[in-house]
Amino acid sequence: MIISERDEIVAPRLGVAVVGCGGAGNNALNNLDFEGTDNLKTIALNTDAGHLVRIKANRKLLIGREFTGGRGAGGNVALARKAAELSRDRLKTELLGSSLVFILSGMGGGTGTGTAPVVASVAREAGALAVSITSMPFDFERGRVERARDYVRELIHESDSTVIMENSRLVKQFPELTMQQAFAVMDTLTSQIVTNVSGSLLKPSLMNIDYADMRTIFRGGGTSTVICSENEDVRTLVDDAARHPLLQTNLARASGAVVHVSGGEALTLEKTHGILKGISDFIGNRAHIIMGARQVDRNDAVLSVTAIVTGVRPESW
Repeated sequence: MIISERDEIVAPRLGVAVVGCGGAGNNALNNLDFEGTDNLKTIALNTDAGHLVRIKANRKLLIGREFTGGRGAGGNVALARKAAELSRDRLKTELLGSSLVFILSGMGGGTGTGTAPVVASVAREAGALAVSITSMPFDFERGRVERARDYVRELIHESDSTVIMENSRLVKQFPELTMQQAFAVMDTLTSQIVTNVSGSLLKPSLMNIDYADMRTIFRGGGTSTVICSENEDVRTLVDDAARHPLLQTNLARASGAVVHVSGGEALTLEKTHGILKGISDFIGNRAHIIMGARQVDRNDAVLSVTAIVTGVRPESW
């Protein structure tokens, strides 16, 4: 097709939605910073009205009120799933127009466990990529661990790609953390994933991530992991990212990756090249890798890298 100077070129409108499911997913929404990002919607979904009112989101959906009274699912996964299924039309209306949907949840409880797979299914029906980010319980939560393992497989099946983060790795790597600090680490990691990948799609960047390429990598990506790091030194940044304490698998097994680099004026072409080449060397030659880079408003020399690596499984599985 030949485009003349008289033809008006209209870029396709991309939209991103972030849905927090249940208590853990709602809490993660509160740590996201999307200031200055257009075409992005945050949706808090819960069966607990008391928790929902404390959450910052563009839209809040209280589901299952007719049989929970707004008091939560009480750990009943089937009840939470029923509430989500009865709200499929409402969910689909909220997600229509979104190209990419992040579904945030914690596995092992009631509402997040029961609703996240339904939200992922609805997102795909609405034509969006469904990328789920979920946390697994601590080892000492024995009943929740077994339940989480059972239901996370359903989430993987309904999503295009599922990032799994295990709380128990926090105990091994950061035993001195309080419970509140430990959950903050997970929420910060989730925030980095969502904000950086969304920013690469929705904000002007030095190297934009192409949505079609992202779709190729995420669609059918199965289980995924995430690597991230911040540092002023390129080599240290790459080494720390590839050996992140929450990384759960051998990156050489990966089928694909979306890699995003950001920094202030310190983000030179040479440093960008060094980071992206270093990360791609760790991931290996088999993976289809797409890369983006964006200059952000910061005065220090700190550089940041975030990557979602697809087609891998946690070593503990």
